[in-house]
Amino acid sequence: MAQELMQAGAIDGATFKRLLAMPDLDREMGRETAEYEYVADLLDRLLDADEDEAEAMYEPPDGFMLAVPSALVQTVAAYYEAKLAGAPEGNLAAVRRYAEDLNALMQRQMAAAAPPPAMAPPGMPPGAPPMAA
Repeated sequence: MAQELMQAGAIDGATFKRLLAMPDLDREMGRETAEYEYVADLLDRLLDADEDEAEAMYEPPDGFMLAVPSALVQTVAAYYEAKLAGAPEGNLAAVRRYAEDLNALMQRQMAAAAPPPAMAPPGMPPGAPPMAA
């Protein structure tokens, strides 16, 4: 089973090795999907809350979240499903806030991962325009 999951790209190499040493597939797959399940649970709580309690139940995304783009897609999908179903504005506002906070977190993570600006060649003062070739 672990080899099939590895070949399908459902798990990475480190997870495959752990499964070979510890055949608790359900537990390991639970770890693989924990972030998704947490976001789903939070969205359910925000959308199922009384309209005036949704904002009080709000929890911002954790700064160390790894799958932020996926969580944003998940959140936007839940928002539009709830909007189509006629969810109260207070509940929708809490989900919108979560989506906005996820987007801000994603932007911060992308900025932190961006390469630093190129260094000027030796002998060039900082901020000098590049020399023509």
